[in-house]
Amino acid sequence: SRKFQVIFDFNRESVQYLDPTEAATSKGVAYLSSGRIYIGAKLLQDGQSPYETLSTMAHELCHFAMNLIYENRGKPYRKDDSETEKKFQKIIEHCRGTKDKEEIVRWVFDCYDEEAWPAELIVRVPHILARYEYSENWLKECRKNFEPLFEFYEKIVMKDMQRKLP
Repeated sequence: SRKFQVIFDFNRESVQYLDPTEAATSKGVAYLSSGRIYIGAKLLQDGQSPYETLSTMAHELCHFAMNLIYENRGKPYRKDDSETEKKFQKIIEHCRGTKDKEEIVRWVFDCYDEEAWPAELIVRVPHILARYEYSENWLKECRKNFEPLFEFYEKIVMKDMQRKLP
């Protein structure tokens, strides 16, 4: 697409070399201004499970979509929508209280500043869906543990995506 590129680096697992502020375990990074998404895809090259790479790609594509839809630095609400922002703040607090039930959610609170929590937490939904697509029981458990987050994503974000993105 002319709007963005997805670039796979099959020689590296991490994309920290692109952005030193990223954790050594960061497997993807989205540069929203240039429309480029980089994915460390060494695991695919090594013949390991594709779920890690696919979940990273879903995560980074969601960052890109959030930026297009809300134009609010990836946060899942518009700058002037204080009501939805308050709703999402409650979801953040719920997830923070149950973060130890899923490492993908825990990373939000352990690896990012509070300012980044909204943008990082919302992209955990497609990340979890892609990572655990093969494990129906674990996916059900994640949905149960983080029900407000999944509900927000399905009822608000998905509807906004369908309206905004053709």
